[in-house]
Amino acid sequence: MKKYARRRSNGNKDEVLTVGTIVRVKVDKVDRGKMDHKSVPGVIVEVTKHDNYRIACKGGVLKECMGAQRFQVESLKDTAHYDLDVAFRSWSTMKKFQSGKH
Repeated sequence: MKKYARRRSNGNKDEVLTVGTIVRVKVDKVDRGKMDHKSVPGVIVEVTKHDNYRIACKGGVLKECMGAQRFQVESLKDTAHYDLDVAFRSWSTMKKFQSGKH
């Protein structure tokens, strides 16, 4: 039982999450309809200094940064599979314009 508790407390710390990693974000019941999916695919576009992650999906960039416990990593898929290339490119373009490097 102690081993199980130790493993659960570690969470995703063993896994290195970087920009471009594909993740699946759970959608709360109040934010979806009866026929909507329970989760949406996204891509990590920024890692903050407090180890939170900014995630972009087809609909745009999520408002809140999320901790690693709030999403699952999709290890077998790439950005083209979920058609997330556009979200990733639009985020990087937006960051360039904000920083004045265009």
